[in-house]
Amino acid sequence: MARRLTSTEILAELGSEDDGLLKRSIGPWTLEKLAVLLLYIRGFADACKRVGGVYVDGLAGPGLCETGGAQVERRVVMGSPLIALTTPELEHCYLLEKKEPEKAALERRAEAFGGRATVLKGDVNRDLPRLIGAAVEPWRPCFCLLDPEAAELHWATISAIASTPRTKNKPELLILFPLRMSIVRQFPTTDVLKPAVRLRHNRTFGNELWESIYESRLSGELEPPDANRKYLALYKKGLEELGYAYVISKPILAPRTAKRGRQELYHLVFATDDETGYKIMSDVFKRHYDVGLISGGQMELPI
Repeated sequence: MARRLTSTEILAELGSEDDGLLKRSIGPWTLEKLAVLLLYIRGFADACKRVGGVYVDGLAGPGLCETGGAQVERRVVMGSPLIALTTPELEHCYLLEKKEPEKAALERRAEAFGGRATVLKGDVNRDLPRLIGAAVEPWRPCFCLLDPEAAELHWATISAIASTPRTKNKPELLILFPLRMSIVRQFPTTDVLKPAVRLRHNRTFGNELWESIYESRLSGELEPPDANRKYLALYKKGLEELGYAYVISKPILAPRTAKRGRQELYHLVFATDDETGYKIMSDVFKRHYDVGLISGGQMELPI
């Protein structure tokens, strides 16, 4: 059995030189998400190397990220597109980005990987399902990352990806579900829901069932942690109803501070039909990632 990498080794492998092009500014907690992605992509690529797996990124960004600030050590690390591109066992990487400056930086960075990279300008909700259906051969294993910054990802997009005609399994999905980071922040605590907020959440969940959870929270019937668990369960149930055999999740927490413990920010939700993919991601989700290591020398633990 291969030795597990330590947090230091994971951070070293995520690290990159600053090429002077546009970078995405990230919080330190994002390193845990990137660690999960790094370890899973390697496992996915190895498991399907005989037929050649395909990676699809619906909100790709510029390719490099940077942490920094008064409390955090500055680091330049690979974003999701470069994590995938530096995994040579992957057959191809399709990288979709809506913003022109980010797309231009990603194109420059992807040049080194030649024909294995396709960088496209497009909107995740409008263009991604069509891209997967047209570009990814139905017999190839496909892993799709959906990593919104807030609530811009629509459930209709997820549903369309899940229904992409395939000869075997549906595309695997790793979704950032921005529960406390975005969704619950938009709920008023004393006023009625505005139509725009209701529409936004209907698009996120794909139904209106979230509203009964919100009303129970507003009336005091549910405490915030209980309501949050129900929102997450509703989202995961939706993926199961799309036909995914395995749906699991992992909370991503902010680093501990002197004034408070680690606070939940969002969840990574993984959906697959493949038992091997489920086993790999279950192991990756269960590992310990020492986020505190980057900001002041907590003791490192193996992951």
